[in-house]
Amino acid sequence: MKKLTLFIITLLTLALAPTCADAQALRGDATYYGNRWHGRRTSSGELYNKDSLTCAHRTLPFGTVLRVRNTRNNKEVLVRVIDRGPFRKGAIVDLSMAAAKEIDMVSAGVVPVVAEVVEDGSGMRVKEFKAYPDLQLIDVKSGALYNAADYAQAQHEERASQLRTAAIKTKAIAPYHVLLQQQRMARAQYKRR
Repeated sequence: MKKLTLFIITLLTLALAPTCADAQALRGDATYYGNRWHGRRTSSGELYNKDSLTCAHRTLPFGTVLRVRNTRNNKEVLVRVIDRGPFRKGAIVDLSMAAAKEIDMVSAGVVPVVAEVVEDGSGMRVKEFKAYPDLQLIDVKSGALYNAADYAQAQHEERASQLRTAAIKTKAIAPYHVLLQQQRMARAQYKRR
């Protein structure tokens, strides 16, 4: 009889235990990026765009999709993790400006939220959701569509190729000087941010 009781209790415990998705619900405060961060590179290498639905989280893998719900008004938004932070005590996510507007938190600045993992960084869906498309940029020359990070990378590679080609054709400077010049330009651009 004791074994049967223990077996039933074990089954009930397993049946009533929270699922993996429920275990990944996070509670805390949400903040949002200021306008001065627009166009800067994030920890994942992508450029931050204030009009995209993205966020920062301290530990979740890049690419993880979160459903963030403002507990004051129950408005929700789906965001993708592209950066690390926030480093403010009690804050669990740092939202982009567009995401902050979706849940009406811009005037408050900091609001209590519940964040739930919808899709992990490897693309495995934890729960079904409607995906929001990334912000698309069009290259006027080629007509190709890029997301912000791919467009910046393409522009950087095109500029580097032009510098190398011009320097080698004119034989004004040796190819390794072109690389040094590119490094100096990158450092100067980084310092301006």
